[in-house]
Parts: sequence; C-alpha cells; structure tokens
Amino acid sequence: MLMEGEIFVAEVTKGQEMEKRLNPGDLVVFGCGVPHYVVNRSTGVARALTFKFLGDKKDSSLFASDKSNTE
Repeated sequence: MLMEGEIFVAEVTKGQEMEKRLNPGDLVVFGCGVPHYVVNRSTGVARALTFKFLGDKKDSSLFASDKSNTE
C-alpha cells in the first residue's frame, strides 16, 4: 500500500508491461512468481507498506536477505 508520494508499478508478462501509477492509499497485489517492478520516477519521497505472503510449508528464511532502505 502506498502511504506517501507516487510510484509506478508494472507486471511483465510475455515481454509486455502494463504500467500503472499508484497514489497514496492505492494497493497492488502481484501473483506468486509474476515478474514485476516498482519505481519512484519523481524527485520526491515515496513510502510504501509491503507485505510478503508465504504459502503453506514455506520457510520464512527465504526473505532473510531482504534489505530495508530508510533513506
């Protein structure tokens, strides 16, 4: 969920991208294994709340290498 600013998101399917702009309060869900990207194209700050859902019998250590950028 986008909390502040403006970002662009897109799924990449069969080499095609369908980019959409998100504004504060907007939420996007990507399917498991679907290539996608999220980008802030502005010079302003964008803050988002990100959730990662683990399926049954998934090990949470899978995300141990995730980094948080607080700049």
